[in-house]
Amino acid sequence: MSGTPNYRGVETARSPDGRSVHGLWAGDGPSTFRWTFDLDETVHVLEGQVQVDYLGHRFTLSPGEVAHFRAGTQAVWHVPQYLKKAYVLHDPGRVVRWWRQHITAELR
Repeated sequence: MSGTPNYRGVETARSPDGRSVHGLWAGDGPSTFRWTFDLDETVHVLEGQVQVDYLGHRFTLSPGEVAHFRAGTQAVWHVPQYLKKAYVLHDPGRVVRWWRQHITAELR
C-alpha cells in the first residue's frame, strides 16, 4: 500500500502431515501492506514493532507479544522501521473453516 518494503523469511520446521509450518520473518519499513491470511497464523514479535488493523480493531505488537489471525481474514500492517517475528501457520481444515463461516455468523 505504501513504502518500499524489504521482506525476508525462512521456514524452520514443518509437521509431518504438512498442516503446520514454523518460521521466521523480517521486514524493513516504513511500509504499509494488506495481508490475506490463507491459513491460521500465530505471530510472536521478536524485535521491532508493527501496528495492525484487524477485524475492526487497531493494535500495536511489540517484542514479546503474540497475536493470532484466522484463515480467510485480512489485516493491514504498518511497519514503521523494522519487524522480526516468529510465526506458526496452521491449516484448520475444511470442517473448521465451514464452522467459522456458518456457525459464528449466526452467533453475531
